[in-house]
Amino acid sequence: MAHDQPLFQKVGNKIYFDGQDLTLLVSEKVKTPVYLFSERELHRNIDRLQNAFRKNYPNVSIAYSMKNNSLPEIVSIIAQRLESFEINSLKELQILEMLAKKNGSKFHPITTTLYKPPEFIAKMISSEFFSEPLFAIDSFQDFRIVKKVAEQFKKRVNVLVRVNPGLETSSRDAVFASAGLNSKCGLPIGTIASLMEMNKTSLTNTILTEPPVEQTKETAEYIIQEISKSNWLNLQGLHFHTGSQITDLDYFNNVYEIAALFYKWVKNEFATELTILDLGGGYPVQYLPVDKVPSLDAIANCLSTHLKKHAIAPEVILESGRYITASAGILLTTVKLIKQLLTGQRLAVLDFSVYSDLLDTLTAKWFYQPILVNNLPQETQTNPGICYELVGCTNDVLDRLPSYLDTSSSSFSENINGHCFPRELKEGDLIAIKNAGAYTTCFNSEYSGKPISAKFILKK
Repeated sequence: MAHDQPLFQKVGNKIYFDGQDLTLLVSEKVKTPVYLFSERELHRNIDRLQNAFRKNYPNVSIAYSMKNNSLPEIVSIIAQRLESFEINSLKELQILEMLAKKNGSKFHPITTTLYKPPEFIAKMISSEFFSEPLFAIDSFQDFRIVKKVAEQFKKRVNVLVRVNPGLETSSRDAVFASAGLNSKCGLPIGTIASLMEMNKTSLTNTILTEPPVEQTKETAEYIIQEISKSNWLNLQGLHFHTGSQITDLDYFNNVYEIAALFYKWVKNEFATELTILDLGGGYPVQYLPVDKVPSLDAIANCLSTHLKKHAIAPEVILESGRYITASAGILLTTVKLIKQLLTGQRLAVLDFSVYSDLLDTLTAKWFYQPILVNNLPQETQTNPGICYELVGCTNDVLDRLPSYLDTSSSSFSENINGHCFPRELKEGDLIAIKNAGAYTTCFNSEYSGKPISAKFILKK
């Protein structure tokens, strides 16, 4: 499969994924349910991210956010391209150490989690496989814990201050937004008035909001002051996390405006040599044909515009997980039986479970696109679609794959008729669920005694 060929192709009466005949793959190598990952698509997604942002601003690096998919095989492929990784647990740290030892390389870990256990901090500081680890300080207590461990090891530790810009957006456009006043992530900006005075004509006058409760120790400015007094902490820059799967371009624009302005203000106010602006994640994936997501080029243009506007030139770090892995994975399932209800509704029972395989359908009301991959009708045949509700194999009424009508409105709209296919489904049919590479395998469980689904990497 050429680098620029589509990931999905119709060949005869079948759908190929990454150049692979899925029916042949199931008959010879794998059993369903199985997650299939395209190594080629992982590389392409990294290329897309890097090219879009570096075209606008060259000094950009990518840190892979491991929490979305920490399968060692996936991380190993990504480690061929990236040196920086966002990690938040000893398990993720151990995977990186294993790869570093195997490859004879060193990685640059960044940790942003709210609570960093002392043993985790100690391991990051002392590991021979890590170079210049970064700790994003999220609160006053977090600051004290990191500082204490650094003192114990007598090592000067590089830190970022994690800032919450205090923005709000609609739940439809940012299901996982983390830059609002009520977000659990980051430290609020306490000097809103100073920022507005510094940039009177800026849009910050309309998007910044004074915190409703006066803060003392829990502000970004206070933590920056405390870090400057420490002999064991070295402030490298600021961290802003927009969230995950942000589909509102204005939201990116506003976060980048505040990030650039506050970065400049901190450099001037504290006379400190900041070098890093970590902008977290949020880079969206088009899960459904009807989804409208901003392009990487549009997001990158927002960033470069604000960096130029405020005359700052930091090293920008993007923490991407979902964008790199989501489209690179599918969940391949088999229809085990067909059932018809008294209402006329058809059910197709598959050999997977949303509880163990696609948990976000329950926790985040997420929608995925299923496609039939075998025995497809000829292109000349017209069929309005035969609809089925796709349900999991467990005895739980919530174990079902939600179907959609149109998500371009202010709220998700579910198609009560189910998912539509070009012909009637039958036992043994293969259904591929697209964009299943992110935030899926990390939630795998043995709910209802179901074995954990297999994983298979399609090598480029």
